[in-house]
Amino acid sequence: MPSSSAAADRPGFFRPWGAGRMPWQAAVAAGVGLFGVVPLAFTVFVIYALGGLDSDTARDPWIYPLFLAPLLVLVGSLLLLAGRSRVWLVVGAAAAVGAGLTIIGVGSSAGEPVGAWPLLLALCPVVAAAIALRPPVGRWLAGRPGRVPPPA
Repeated sequence: MPSSSAAADRPGFFRPWGAGRMPWQAAVAAGVGLFGVVPLAFTVFVIYALGGLDSDTARDPWIYPLFLAPLLVLVGSLLLLAGRSRVWLVVGAAAAVGAGLTIIGVGSSAGEPVGAWPLLLALCPVVAAAIALRPPVGRWLAGRPGRVPPPA
């Protein structure tokens, strides 16, 4: 007689919702990360659309690396939801802070009053990374199938 849980026996991208159930901290971290992608991506797109600080010249070269921040946070949140990794969410949070500091640095060097709002864009990714680094999330990720325990 065939097993009714044949789908659970196959490895897939998403983890099964059985014994290794996702802790609420992982779900909250992924949700906060996905929520934080929207204002970050919008701000980066607006800076790109305006051409940087000088709209009279070509686009400034510092604009293009800013697109990595929302992309890394998005990928990190999706990988955490899939139960694969929390590293990319932490890397995305660091990139969001770096993007905020870049916007502040370029704005202050050009004499534009920027304020602290670019660092507020990194608030959600940093909070998501801090929640994702909690021990229950680590235990959940370490218990995934196919994971080899470190040597003793």
